[in-house]
Amino acid sequence: MQNWDEIKVAFHVALQGTASGAAAKLGVHHATVIRQVDALEKRLGVKLFQRHGRGFALTEAGQDLLDSVGDIDARLAQLETRLKAGNDSVDGELIVTSLPVLSPLLLVHMSAFRQRYPNIRLTLQSETRVFQMERGEAHVALRAGAEPDMPDYVVQRAGILEFAAFAPGPQKFATFEAAISALGMIGGTTGPQGPHRQWIKGNVPPEAISFVVQSEVDVLPAVQAGLGIGLLPVALAARFPELTMIQPPLPEWTVDLWMVTHVDLNRTAKVQAMTRHLKTLFA
Repeated sequence: MQNWDEIKVAFHVALQGTASGAAAKLGVHHATVIRQVDALEKRLGVKLFQRHGRGFALTEAGQDLLDSVGDIDARLAQLETRLKAGNDSVDGELIVTSLPVLSPLLLVHMSAFRQRYPNIRLTLQSETRVFQMERGEAHVALRAGAEPDMPDYVVQRAGILEFAAFAPGPQKFATFEAAISALGMIGGTTGPQGPHRQWIKGNVPPEAISFVVQSEVDVLPAVQAGLGIGLLPVALAARFPELTMIQPPLPEWTVDLWMVTHVDLNRTAKVQAMTRHLKTLFA
């Protein structure tokens, strides 16, 4: 293997599934990606991809390339992040990942962090997928549920995430069940289901669901719009005094929060600054 650039391009085509996706990831032109893949296939004398209308599908040889190069790419990413982090100043790029439902709450505190550390370039990735920290996809991850158990990861307890039931405006009902009957419950959401969503599925009859959302981030605006009762993080709902707590947090709605960092970056100044900041938020 004499040309690492060709191999790297083919590897990212395999990861992204399209030449345009690989080009965007690598910061090169679409035509460059096609040219590099063609050159590599010609030099090796094998087809790595089957071209189709939606992009590139791996052949058996292509899968072998992906499996072989993946470990090398991860090691190079680890080396790069270690070299970049080799100082004690709180500056440079810092990527934090979290659950989408926490984004409105985190943004306020990210602003406070930036004011304290103005040389930091912050990125907040709010997705349900698990980011691969060994590849440099994130520096600090907030995860909910069972304690993560992965090699080379440093896991710290951040606190707990309490959910309670909220409705818009002044409301008063004799029981939570009476409130659900009168106002309806906001249901739905796709993707990973937290215990509060599971509780709705198991305890609220379908006819009591007044509105369905596709994402956790839509529950708050749905409640504010008067579409029903929503289960929201208490720390988030507290920022909106127009909301009324219909039912205080239940144990079955509460989840543990964890901060996850990679062992190679855990002791860097910027990661330590962020983990300290998040601990004060969720303690």
